[in-house]
Amino acid sequence: MAELTKYLNVINGELKPANSGQWIESINPATGEVVGLVPDSDESDVNEAVAAARAALPAWRSMPAQQRTFILRQIGQQMAQYGEELAKLETLDNGRLLKENIQRAGIGMSFSWQAAAGQTMEATIGKSANFDPVTYGYTLREPYGVVAVITPWNAPVAMMTQKMSLALAAGNTVVVKPAEVACMAVLRCAEILSKMLPPGVINFVSGLGQKTGVPLVRHRGVNKITMTGSSTTGKAIQRESADNLTTSILELGGKS
Repeated sequence: MAELTKYLNVINGELKPANSGQWIESINPATGEVVGLVPDSDESDVNEAVAAARAALPAWRSMPAQQRTFILRQIGQQMAQYGEELAKLETLDNGRLLKENIQRAGIGMSFSWQAAAGQTMEATIGKSANFDPVTYGYTLREPYGVVAVITPWNAPVAMMTQKMSLALAAGNTVVVKPAEVACMAVLRCAEILSKMLPPGVINFVSGLGQKTGVPLVRHRGVNKITMTGSSTTGKAIQRESADNLTTSILELGGKS
């Protein structure tokens, strides 16, 4: 039997297994066959990922918007060549038709990066107003900081790309926690992206909800949470992040 491929976390630009050395089997839902192994991360891995994102934040948020635009556009152009590979991995992982995953993880992924690049300048534009002859007001749009991105099993690469690309466009750094049942393609994508962005700007940790997801949304170093998934998970995120009053955007049960 061929040795199973091990997909790795990306933390501060480095590919790493979980600190525990434990792995989660990734199973093809069509056959029941184990097709790969992903890290079984815990709070220590999350802490490293958030610390890396926070360390990278000052340089990324202060980078001129034109430069971020260029980087994101380059990513969109380069990621197009990996669309079919990622779609095949995603089909092994989540059981969707290959043609659907090519549309989402392939064509859609590249488009999302290009669209985010186009909105980078817009993300820096505020408004101004003269309230009276001597009073002038203006709004200043600033990044949230570190954004936690939690993706579902049914369209992990597409959802991750949409959420992450826009967060990066606005000057945030990111920690991604993919659904443990379908994250081979996401971690492969992370490996590719780690070579295109400064260390720490994007970080990926795979693992179970209680061991990885809870420490992430509870972390005081996380400034915003964006998640697509079940209503049950959304409620858990609200509970766990309540002490920090962390801003969250939750798309739940397919009904936003």
